[in-house]
Amino acid sequence: MNGSTGSIAFNALLLLGALAAFFAASGLPSGNAPETLPPAALPQAVAVLVGALAALCLVRELRAWRYRRAATKVAGRRSATAGVALMALMAAYAAAFETLGYLLSTMGFIVACVVMLGFASRARNDDEAIFSTRSLVTLAIIAIGVPVAVYCAFTWGFEVPLPTLR
Repeated sequence: MNGSTGSIAFNALLLLGALAAFFAASGLPSGNAPETLPPAALPQAVAVLVGALAALCLVRELRAWRYRRAATKVAGRRSATAGVALMALMAAYAAAFETLGYLLSTMGFIVACVVMLGFASRARNDDEAIFSTRSLVTLAIIAIGVPVAVYCAFTWGFEVPLPTLR
């Protein structure tokens, strides 16, 4: 499986997983208060976002697949390894979500994904540092800012409580 085929398969599986998560979340019990969002709103919103991004990546890969030459075996293995590692990170994120809460688990997930993808995209004999100081500052801002913004929007804006550290 070359890099292109691996990316297409990964994005297709991610899209199917998002669809499954969306429909699984619809089975959650409805909330009691009519002025608040039901408990299924957050998981369904995340599933729609992940599904939309996976669909966009899938379309991009399918369009590029027609024009791209076959990748080398090393790149294919690296792509497959990155896909498996990303799935493992998502499983770890889901497992840590209740224990660590939304903020800590999401911050850790973002940092772990960026670091893992940085290693995966690195050239085989590249001795340079993977991340510059500027990119580490950007990573810190994104890893902290995005989860805090989403937490505030759901907790105060939508009045949907998210899990916190126990």
